[in-house]
Amino acid sequence: FYDDPAITELNCCMCDICITTNESCRLENVTTVKGGRFAVYRFEGKIEDIFCALQGIFSVWLPDSGYEMDQRYGLNIYRSIDRENDQVSMDLCIPIK
Repeated sequence: FYDDPAITELNCCMCDICITTNESCRLENVTTVKGGRFAVYRFEGKIEDIFCALQGIFSVWLPDSGYEMDQRYGLNIYRSIDRENDQVSMDLCIPIK
């Protein structure tokens, strides 16, 4: 995300959407996400509760963890989405050092 979803209007919130591909991909706008150490939190629950979970990670866990957020891309890896029931299973991956 380039904008904070907590304070940005829904239609104005910008983010990158990514897919996994192989190294021979010749499409435009291809970027390699650098590897490294990530804190990974598996979230399973209501879509509307994702923000609250992230706030807990950044305001409670991270300050007490001994880690710092690294200046690399974070990732949200969606494992499954059930839009009928507003449920999601995803990994929240935060770059740390």
